[in-house]
Amino acid sequence: MSQKAATDLSPKATLTMGSITILAGSILVGVAMNWIPSDPDKMHAPHWTVAATGLVFVFGGLAILAAHYSRLSAFFVGCLCLSMAAVGFWAAFIADQDTMQGGIPLVPRWINVGFGRMLITFGIFLASAMAFMAFKQSFSAKRSSDPHRSTREDAGGSDD
Repeated sequence: MSQKAATDLSPKATLTMGSITILAGSILVGVAMNWIPSDPDKMHAPHWTVAATGLVFVFGGLAILAAHYSRLSAFFVGCLCLSMAAVGFWAAFIADQDTMQGGIPLVPRWINVGFGRMLITFGIFLASAMAFMAFKQSFSAKRSSDPHRSTREDAGGSDD
């Protein structure tokens, strides 16, 4: 089964997928900002982490919509990765260990929590490195000096 890149989608499919993803993220941001009512007893994370999680989806949807403009899409991917790193930072270094669930059966809880925080920290470094690379691509892409080239070509429309 072959996978399609966002640039291979039809304009209608791109608009649909991007819009649905942005809507899903906007709902989370709305809950975090108290624009959408929710049960506070079911919120086990600070509101800013819920908002950052929503922004992951919003930036992902924007990246889909901007797929034909590689510099802009790379910028949104960088923002997405930074949002993921922020949530990971909270989970690894700030969250109370009592809020962490799961782990390896028959292993003491303190080992599971430590192992989980170590894996999350690795994820923070990975997401930060991906954000750095995305921002580097976004801000350092070569620009054409020919004013007659299209914006799509200027933005690196063909990524060989």
